[in-house]
Amino acid sequence: MLGLGADKGLHGIAIVMALPSSLISKAPIRHLADMSGKKIRVTASKLQLEALGRLGASPVALSTGDILPALQQGTIDGSISGITVYNAMHFQDAAKYVTEIGQPAIFLIVETSKRWFEALPKDLQEIVDRDAALAAAALSPATATLYDKRSQIVDRRRR
Repeated sequence: MLGLGADKGLHGIAIVMALPSSLISKAPIRHLADMSGKKIRVTASKLQLEALGRLGASPVALSTGDILPALQQGTIDGSISGITVYNAMHFQDAAKYVTEIGQPAIFLIVETSKRWFEALPKDLQEIVDRDAALAAAALSPATATLYDKRSQIVDRRRR
C-alpha cells in the first residue's frame, strides 16, 4: 500500500485508520430497497462503484469539494464519506440523514516527496520511515476504539 504513489513521485510512510464510512442523504435510507435509483457520490474506486451499483444505486464519482454543491443542486441524492467530513464541510445544510452502513473504514496514507526522501542521507530515511510507522501504530488503538464504540452504538440501535 505504501508504494501506491511511487509512480507519481511519492514515498508512502504510514497508513492510519481515520474513521468509519457512512452515508449522508437528502431522504432517509433505512432499507436496501431505499438505495434503488439513488445517485450516491463515491470515490472513484472500483470497490465503491461496484458495491453501490449492485445495491441498485447509481454511483457518481466526485471530489470532496464537489459534494455539497451537487447535493444542493440535486445532482446527487447522497454521499459516502466520514461523518467528520460532513460536519466540517456543512453537508448537513443540504442533506439531513446519516445512515451507518457498516462499510470499510476510511484510511489515510501519509506520503512525502520521493525526490525529497531520496535526497536524505540513509540514516535520516530510516528515521523518517521508522518514526512514521511508530506514529501510525500509536494512533491505531485510539482509532480502533472509536470504530468499536461506533459499532456498539449502531448494534444497540438495530436491536
